[in-house]
Amino acid sequence: MSGAVQNKPLGRYIYVKQKEGVVCLVTVHCVFVEKCAEFFSETGMRIAEWTPLLEAARRVQEPELKSLIASLA
Repeated sequence: MSGAVQNKPLGRYIYVKQKEGVVCLVTVHCVFVEKCAEFFSETGMRIAEWTPLLEAARRVQEPELKSLIASLA
């Protein structure tokens, strides 16, 4: 995927990687997508799919990320 990344972060959230027990602080930025690649580094491991914002928020498990996505709608 390529496009323009918004400089100002939408927000931040914290989660714990269960397998490693590592606490991660994630900064979320909006990306205005210009082009999607047919293949990407996680092809076969992840599915790239366009959805409406509220549907994307519904699918996300991390409550803080869910809230950040929903705030865009």
